[in-house]
Amino acid sequence: MFLVCSKCYHVVAGLARQHENLRFTAATRRLVATLYIAVWFYAKVRPAVVFAQCIGGHHVRGSNMLKTALAAFFAITFNSVPAPAQQAAPPPSPCKTDEAFKGFDFWVGEWKVSGRANGKYAGNNSITKIEGDCALYESWNGQGGSTGKSVNYYNPITKKWRQLWVSGGAYSLDIEGGLSDGSMVMEGTIWYYTSGATAPFRGTWTPNDDGSVRQFFEQYDAEKKEWQPWFDGLYEPVVDQ
Repeated sequence: MFLVCSKCYHVVAGLARQHENLRFTAATRRLVATLYIAVWFYAKVRPAVVFAQCIGGHHVRGSNMLKTALAAFFAITFNSVPAPAQQAAPPPSPCKTDEAFKGFDFWVGEWKVSGRANGKYAGNNSITKIEGDCALYESWNGQGGSTGKSVNYYNPITKKWRQLWVSGGAYSLDIEGGLSDGSMVMEGTIWYYTSGATAPFRGTWTPNDDGSVRQFFEQYDAEKKEWQPWFDGLYEPVVDQ
């Protein structure tokens, strides 16, 4: 007959491997240790019933009884261990739930831009939502080869929209504001890179009933003490051919 503790260990270990996907808590380990001692004690009294003894490839009766008992113990013990609680889903981004973040959505799209006064084609502008709808990204390609990029975003702390624009080597804008009578109005500063001049600057975007958008830029003339038109353009949706 095999040693009691050795045989008990192998039986318990084999069944444990069958339940290797289960978590072993401290309490579970204590229960297994208790079972180990109980089986060892029982084996001292009824060794022929508890342990399988291999003699010429034949097993002494009782090995199936032990395995069945141990399997039942493992099933009851490990299945009773509560599964770890699932992590709560993170709260939705305010950029998705706060309507203020959608205030400039009327500008999102692919646009052909022309001068309102003369209808002359000025270029194409692409406005897309980025960073989980927390900002708008502008990519401008002018008819004469000019380019420019801007990021437009709503700040829920200041309750204001802000645009940061850079045009390759020409000028930059930093303006902020919000919706006013259905139009997006932002005001701030323009910096001219070549001359080093700066001036107050204002942009107004107004959605039209036909789906187009008017973009009206003004620069403040300190000498005349009045706002002067800087660009007055019409955005029309690009129609896929």
